Amino acid sequence: MVCYFLMNTRFGFTGNGGHIQIFDVVSSKILLEEEIFQGQRVHGIVPGPERRLAVFGGRMVSCFKLVSATENCKSASLQLCERLSLWMSDWVLALKWLEGSLGGVEMALVTSSNTVYLWKSGLELKRVPCRERCTFARYSACVSGKSWSDLVVLAGTVFREIVVWVIGEGEDVEDRPVLHRLTGHEASI
Repeated sequence: MVCYFLMNTRFGFTGNGGHIQIFDVVSSKILLEEEIFQGQRVHGIVPGPERRLAVFGGRMVSCFKLVSATENCKSASLQLCERLSLWMSDWVLALKWLEGSLGGVEMALVTSSNTVYLWKSGLELKRVPCRERCTFARYSACVSGKSWSDLVVLAGTVFREIVVWVIGEGEDVEDRPVLHRLTGHEASI
């Protein structure tokens, strides 16, 4: 198992290989096991608005909607959201649903090249890279914020540091500078 999250006090989700499982938290019974990616492992499951789930692994992202989960927790099903199965040019390290995404699915994706992409309804709207890019050196990332312009990215490196940068305002293709480096960790982050 690579990742998991609890949707509420009743449903849990795990990523194992290229599959996700939905289970009843109370009984530990598996309600659904579904293959999401062939040849890629699921690295993250992120709950979104309107019972949506974003699942990412390797260079792939798929968005699903939890169609039904019965009250007696005997079954569940997933449906691929229209036009939202993405193949990125780099590994996806983090994903963040953004507030104010009414009328379509909107999410920010952080990739291993230290670039953040804004996607809405299956279309790439914006792409903002950090000035410091090194594909082999990005192991992990976290993105925080409620809207595109206030996103903060923390990217872990093999050089035992975390680089911090923000999207902010400006042209989409303009490189953003590193604001801070968190150092002192004893291993790759």
